[in-house]
This record gives sequence, C-alpha cells and structure tokens, in this order.
Amino acid sequence: MVRLRRDVLRRSTVGVIATHRAPEGGADNTVLGFDANLWFFQNVAVTGFLSYTDSPGLGGTFRERASYRGEFDYSADRYGVTFEHLMVGRRFDPQIGFLRRQAFTRNYGQARFSPRPAQSARIRKHTFELELDHIAGSDGVLESREAKVTYRLELNNSDQWAVDDSRNYEFLREPFEIASGTRIRSGAHHFGDLRTVYQFGPQRRVSGAATIGLGTLYDGHNREVGPRRSTARCRWCHNRPGSRALIVPCLGGWLFGSPVAGGGGSQRVPCGERGRRMGG
Repeated sequence: MVRLRRDVLRRSTVGVIATHRAPEGGADNTVLGFDANLWFFQNVAVTGFLSYTDSPGLGGTFRERASYRGEFDYSADRYGVTFEHLMVGRRFDPQIGFLRRQAFTRNYGQARFSPRPAQSARIRKHTFELELDHIAGSDGVLESREAKVTYRLELNNSDQWAVDDSRNYEFLREPFEIASGTRIRSGAHHFGDLRTVYQFGPQRRVSGAATIGLGTLYDGHNREVGPRRSTARCRWCHNRPGSRALIVPCLGGWLFGSPVAGGGGSQRVPCGERGRRMGG
C-alpha cells in the first residue's frame, strides 16, 4: 500500500493511493485512487475522490469497476448548502478495505437557514433544514429515498429543542427477516416519522435528552418515548396491534411494530436496526 498527500493552496490537499493484494492461490487485486480536499474563501469546501479496481477476469467497463464521489459544502453561520454525488460501480472490488454497498448511485442535498434574533433574552438561534437523499441501483431502479424537514431552536442557556418530519421510500429486491418469525415483504414500501427532541444543556445538574416520536416502518407502526442521560439510555416504545397496547422499558432502546407479513403478534427490534438498508 502506498499513500501520498501534498498540501496545495492555503488550506487544501491532494493525494493518491495505491494498493495491491496478491493472495497465494488467488487472483491479484489492484486499487488506484485520487482524492482532493479544496477550501475556498472561508466557508466553501469542495471534496472528492476517484478510485479504480482491477483484477484478472474482473471484466466490465471502466465505470463499472470505478467509484467516485464529489461534494460541495457552503457552511456559513446564516446559510448552508450541501450537495453530494456518489457512485459505486457493480464490479468495483477493493479487496483491501471495506465496502458497505455495491452498484448504486447516491445524490444528497441539504439546505439550511439559521437566523439569529437581533434582540432576544432567551433565543440564540433558529435553524430550518431541508434534506433529500436519493439512492438508485446501477440499473436505474430507485432503491431508497428520504425527504426530511427539521426545525431546531437553540436557547441562550444551551438547551435545544428540535422537531423533524421524514418521508421515506424503500424498494426491497428480496424479503428479509427483521425479527425472529417476522419477514418484510419484497417490493415498494412507503413510511415516515414525526419526532421531537429536547436536549438539556451540559451545564445543568442533570443533562440528557427526551425524545417522542411516532410513525410507520415498512408494514408496521411504532411509537417512541425516549429519555436519555449522559451515562445511560433507555427508551420506551409501544405499538397498538388491534386493541392491545404494549409499553416496555429497556436499556439500549427497542422498536415495537405492528404485525407484518409472516409475523405472529408483536415483535421487538433493536432501534439501531430501524435504518437498515438492504445491501447496506
């Protein structure tokens, strides 16, 4: 493995990387890459990379064996804009390294407006954010999409309150088991969430956050109440399948959903699995 980097301009860098793997009894694998991190003015950044893999018999076009990413970020105090484009070819195979997902194209955009009240004894800043995340397979089929709107209020005592609403689309090419005995069907799924969080400032004797959320997940529903402390985290989640309601406290957090295809009764799923993506 070889990695070279050089400083350019005032705060920017460019670099190259090369790796080669020659396992005994296996095919060689070579990766070549170029990256750049460019800063302009005070708040403008342009970053990106281009990498290419090659192995005997790998086949495919240059695009199918390559991956590239470009990002533009403007992050001033009052306004902010971010756009990212990422492509991973279906034959891109960096055997030295980790690849979470293959054969997709991602476009992500965010716009932010953060005004500060001229005269306010309590409010430090308002923040309005709009995000759109779009992921398609190499065949052009839309696999996931998320649109999210967020409002965040920052107080002068360092407390923060936020509320966000998200709308999601997920296309599963094959079913998968989200919990024991519960399978999520293949095909298109539409779901969303509405969540609010109040974060207590670190100067308080008891700090942490409180979360309330409700929404849908694939073919089920979820309701969340999540108090958090700096040293421990506990979340109460419940669902209402038919006329029954369940409220269960647990350390680490659980998600409870209404019965879905193949499931018998209510199932609990770790909250961290909620953002699971097929192939991710």
